Amino acid sequence: MSPELEQTLILGAEGLQSGTAIQKIERAMDFVQMRISWRYSDAAFPPPSFREVLKSGFGGCQHFAMLLAALLERAGIDVQLVTLKPAGEPGHVWLEAGDGGTKWVIDISKKTFFKPLLEVSAKAEQDPYSVEAYWYLNPERKFYEVR
Repeated sequence: MSPELEQTLILGAEGLQSGTAIQKIERAMDFVQMRISWRYSDAAFPPPSFREVLKSGFGGCQHFAMLLAALLERAGIDVQLVTLKPAGEPGHVWLEAGDGGTKWVIDISKKTFFKPLLEVSAKAEQDPYSVEAYWYLNPERKFYEVR
C-alpha cells in the first residue's frame, strides 16, 4: 500500500470509531466524496493508481468503491465490492455493506445512492426497468470480499 493511501485511510478512519453504522457510512461517504471527483476517463482500463487518484482528486467508480470499502472495513462494517459488466455497457463497481442486521447498497461514484437492500429489492420488483433492477439486483453481478 502506498504511503499516500495509508495516510488517507488513517485520516478517514479517525471519525469512524463511534456512532451507528449509518452514521459511520455517511461520514465515510462524505470523506471519500471530498477527496475524489468522478471523471469518466478515470473509469477506463487500466485505471490510474490510487497514488495518481489521490494526487489529482479524480477517479472512477472503482476508486470510490475501494476507498470507501477500506474505510468501512476499518470501522468494523462488513462490506463487499460488487461489479457488473452488462454486454455493450461500461462496467460499474459499488458496495453492499451491513452491520449484522440491515444490509445497504452504496454507490457514491457519480451521485449518492445509499439505500437498504430491502428497499432496493422492493423497488426492483415494482419496476423491472429501474436502476435497482438493472444494476443493483442484476443476477449477473459479482461479489468480492474486501479483505
